[in-house]
Amino acid sequence: MSSRSVFAGTALALAGCLAALPAAGADSYPSRPVRLIVPYAPGGPVDVIGRLVAKTLGEAVGQNVYVDNRPGGSGTVGTLAAIHSPPDGYTLLVGSTATISILPSMKADVGYDPQRDLVPISVVATGVHIFAVHPKVPVDDMPGFIRYAKAQSVPLAAAAGGAGTPDDLALYLLEKEADISLAHVPYKGTGPAIADVVAGHVPVVAADVSALLPFLEAGRLKPLGIAALQRNPLVPTVPTAHEQGLKGFESGGWFGVFAPAGTPAAVVETLSTKLAAKMAQPEVQERLRAAGVLPVGTDASTARERVRKETEKWRTLIRNANLRIE
Repeated sequence: MSSRSVFAGTALALAGCLAALPAAGADSYPSRPVRLIVPYAPGGPVDVIGRLVAKTLGEAVGQNVYVDNRPGGSGTVGTLAAIHSPPDGYTLLVGSTATISILPSMKADVGYDPQRDLVPISVVATGVHIFAVHPKVPVDDMPGFIRYAKAQSVPLAAAAGGAGTPDDLALYLLEKEADISLAHVPYKGTGPAIADVVAGHVPVVAADVSALLPFLEAGRLKPLGIAALQRNPLVPTVPTAHEQGLKGFESGGWFGVFAPAGTPAAVVETLSTKLAAKMAQPEVQERLRAAGVLPVGTDASTARERVRKETEKWRTLIRNANLRIE
């Protein structure tokens, strides 16, 4: 046999081995701990969800999944840290409405494009906004609030946990759908926004159900309606905005797991399949409900489509309202 034939045979054999490597890697993945970046400080709602996801994902894949909090820049610091990590499946990201669907459309120098730089693995949970007022505000439902707002000589002040946050955009969406005007009062967090409405300094607030629930149960705030098509089991007696005449009105946060672009498809599929199966278990769903969110647990394809639709919805609202943050 000629040396050329030997070389060709060796090259073919090597090529065959290399072609088989991704599959072998996927079969053994994960072989070491996985880092899950949460782009916010410990103790906040995204961190709570992130830690539940880390526990659930670790149980699903049989490896330790640890949370790495990277706060800063309204979530952009941690998001960029995930994007710039090796795309090998050992660094993942908790993405949310704010960092994935809103900030890239509102902030010119955000530094990333989620559709280009990240791969959705699963949407794991959703929240829903609820509109509430101080008990002394003379309205009891959404139609009454809309009439009350239209009767004012100046726009009603409305509290939200920061300019350009999902809470703030829920108020813009309400303005658009109800044809009313509100004076947005952004706070440095949902807690201070709720506190000022409880104190009677601002009449109305938009926030996630989980944040408002203790104040609703104590009678310190009065619910008007939830921004969903179906009632929420956390507040089953509160009617939806949809059933009160604002047809199709939906607003709320979602939480998902993402990987850096370029992560092998087999790894994404492994994570998506195993996480979705684990998310379907009643005890896991109960953990999330206890945190004030509704469990979802989609596969990667469904997550990609859901994120796309949510992003387009908020991008359109942001563009039409000419909203920008520095």
